[in-house]
Amino acid sequence: MARLLKSPLVIIITLGFLVRLGYLLHFFEYGWEPDSYSHILDVYNIGLNMPESLWGLISIWSKPLYTTFFFVVDLIAPMSVPRLFLFQLLNTMWSLGAIIFIYKAFEPLIIKNKTTAAVIILLVAAMSYVPFRASVSALTEPIGAFCSAWSIYLISRQRFIWSSLVLGVCVLARIDMGLPCVVHAIVVSLHLLKSARPQRIREICLVVVATFLPAFLWNAIGFYHTGALLFLFTKGYPTTAGMYGYGTLTHYLDLFWTLDPVFLVCFLLGIVIWFAKFRDNLMLSLCLYVSTSYFIVMSVLWYKGSFALAGLGRYYVVVLPYFFIIAFLSIKFIVEQVTFRKKYTHLIAPALILIAMLGTLKPLVRKPKWKFNQWTAPATLIEPYHKIKDHISEFKDAPIHSDRPEIPYYLNIRERSERRALKDARNLNIKGVFVYVPGWSDGLSKVSHDTFKNARKIASYPGNINIYIRE
Repeated sequence: MARLLKSPLVIIITLGFLVRLGYLLHFFEYGWEPDSYSHILDVYNIGLNMPESLWGLISIWSKPLYTTFFFVVDLIAPMSVPRLFLFQLLNTMWSLGAIIFIYKAFEPLIIKNKTTAAVIILLVAAMSYVPFRASVSALTEPIGAFCSAWSIYLISRQRFIWSSLVLGVCVLARIDMGLPCVVHAIVVSLHLLKSARPQRIREICLVVVATFLPAFLWNAIGFYHTGALLFLFTKGYPTTAGMYGYGTLTHYLDLFWTLDPVFLVCFLLGIVIWFAKFRDNLMLSLCLYVSTSYFIVMSVLWYKGSFALAGLGRYYVVVLPYFFIIAFLSIKFIVEQVTFRKKYTHLIAPALILIAMLGTLKPLVRKPKWKFNQWTAPATLIEPYHKIKDHISEFKDAPIHSDRPEIPYYLNIRERSERRALKDARNLNIKGVFVYVPGWSDGLSKVSHDTFKNARKIASYPGNINIYIRE
């Protein structure tokens, strides 16, 4: 136990967890983007409208890996636990798990001054701004980062097929991980082709199949449901150029220089060190090819305004494990050049790095923009649903039937037994309040305006939201 408590990995991961936990407990109901709110409501929707809503598990925007995991969490977790806080806390665990994997993958390369190098490496990984901010969100990136880090770890252990499959699963968390999958399949296949392994052709085939199998299955299920042969391309993000604007080719370089200068300098120096000393190392080469290709392609796509990109730094979170491995090279090189002649001098560098990393987190001190508690959220998103409670207050004993996840969320209907499905309205003898949203409810609950001909309309709201009651 004493040895464990002295482990740099245990100490820094614990520190990283406590800092994140303190952040979450302090801000609690706040998140950085309305997308977190939307993801929570998507999970709510699946539980509210089963079995029809189970198709939401393959949603391209919501992402199958994220939605399936948190749907299960939502089913088993007590309803008294605030969902935003719970999702953020679990994302923190995914993020710290990713750090553990990339550190264990890189650890064998540390030859000298191991403890000092380990502390600095872990501090840079745990306290860099962009991944830290994502780790305290309810977004899809942290679970994807965990899978990509796991894939790197498996590569370091020569588990090529399992590494490929785990990386393929990353696409189910962020669809632009398709590019790293292509690079991975090419690099690993070429490595196996050059090797003397007796079954290398078989292994190459399995690597390619494993890498693209998750995306293939996702597309096949989508095709079955929608009839769209290229489901992932035609039913996904809009292709209209400039939907969220355009950027410069140096946008992401400027972004990381502003938000994560320590990480960026380490990464750029790591590229130089890779060219000088590590071009024959498979794991390091793979990380370099994935990180640089991703950076170039994402920069060009944002420059052209393609695929509804918005120039956000969090797009990189899923692929940052590859960047970090290269950044670790520079830390390893610098620390191994130093001779610590006096007692405790080896603590100076980690202390300075800790101060620098905490400095990069300064923007997080301000309160995030979006609040998600039961009664507040971005007004443009939920104002109609926020007002519903006022119009139905006189019918407080009437059950509320709805297929919109906002209803149980904002009316504080916590117990699943108290939720009522809108499809019940097809039985004309069912009494209660009904929230009908044309264009949504027609397909999901198989109801229409005609379903409510014998009901009285209480109110209607912008967005074509209609409230009926049968008494």
